[in-house]
Order: sequence, then C-alpha cells, then structure tokens
Amino acid sequence: MNINQENKFSMEVALRDFLSQNATITTSLPNFGTLFSSFSENMDKIQVIRELQEADKSGIAQSKEQLRSDLIGKALD
Repeated sequence: MNINQENKFSMEVALRDFLSQNATITTSLPNFGTLFSSFSENMDKIQVIRELQEADKSGIAQSKEQLRSDLIGKALD
C-alpha cells in the first residue's frame, strides 16, 4: 500500500472503532446495521490483502536465482 492508501485505511479503522464504541447512538439510524456490517467485512478483506502485499518476497527472488544457477550449470555440462 502506498502512503495515501495507508492514511485512508488508518482513518477508516478509526471510524470503525468510533462507530463500534457508539453503537447505542447508531442503532436508531435506518439501514445502518447492514451498511456497517458490510463496511466492517470490507475492512477485514482489505486487511488480509494488505498483509499479503507486505509479505516478504525476497525468498522468491533467491529461489529464482538458485534455479538459474542450477540451469546454467546443467546447460554447461
């Protein structure tokens, strides 16, 4: 995620926490429960995607380099 996406995500997490803490006020709003639940589900999905993006991928590059070296060695033989 870039810095703008990080900032927006942080704001949305703060908003979700704020709305959860003030559930007594928001329960009287029409259709708020269904909208808030879909908002929370989407936030969870974004968190999963964010974690996948931040995963260390250096092992993949090292693995490719090792495979290249093995292939070059076999080709030269």
